[in-house]
Amino acid sequence: MYAAIAPSPLRIPRARIHAAAILLCAATLSTAIMQPARAGGPESYPIAHPWYGYGGPYFGPYFGPYFGPYFGPYPDHAATAAESYRRGLADVLRAGGEFNRLTSEAALNLQAARAQAITNAQDSVEAYFNIRRQARDYRQTERNPRPSIEAVGRYARDARPRELSLSELDSLTGRINWPILLRHEMFQEPRESLDELFDRWAVSRNLGAADRFGPREYLAILQRTGEMIEQLRQQIQRLPPQDYLNAKRFLESLAFEVQSSNRSEGPPAADVSQTTQ
Repeated sequence: MYAAIAPSPLRIPRARIHAAAILLCAATLSTAIMQPARAGGPESYPIAHPWYGYGGPYFGPYFGPYFGPYFGPYPDHAATAAESYRRGLADVLRAGGEFNRLTSEAALNLQAARAQAITNAQDSVEAYFNIRRQARDYRQTERNPRPSIEAVGRYARDARPRELSLSELDSLTGRINWPILLRHEMFQEPRESLDELFDRWAVSRNLGAADRFGPREYLAILQRTGEMIEQLRQQIQRLPPQDYLNAKRFLESLAFEVQSSNRSEGPPAADVSQTTQ
């Protein structure tokens, strides 16, 4: 029925039309960006909307009224070359000012840290000397007052050995009533020697026989009592505590009895080497 229409050689394929439209848009955009400044300054430059933005030719009719004020034409980015230059220059100046501000703040912080360090050092030194002063004051408060001469004499009298009673040492005969612990056989030799020496001491004291008790006998009594005290000390772990104390004090009182009886005349001078022979 209908005659076939021959294809016209002038028909342009649709793909070529689309390609040409894209090239034309790109050329227009580059021309708008690269064109020289106008008499009105950078503010008179045309705003180039990218084709993919919400203000572009594709999405503008649909999203422009709603998202245009926020997303298009990208208010946070430069739209022209002059704006980009000015934004960059402003950022450089702003960076310099920010550097100066931060540098000054750092200097202030450094000075504040140094001042605080000095304050801390002063506080530590003051605390140290306060502690020393408080300790010294406390020791002075707790320290007992210095004893008087009378108190010193009383302490000396209390510290000296007690005087033996007549039942313990008969000053007329020189007989010694030994404590039960000192009657042990291990003290037999020094005990017999002291019995003989005190017999001489009593005769010399009561009858005035100076030849019976001299410096040698005096030092021998001190030596023998010291030996017996040392023997007691060596056996301290095996002896009852109270018996040990009684025996030790008895021996000290024996030596003190001889010393006190000769105190008025002064200690007799003697050759110690001869006594120990």
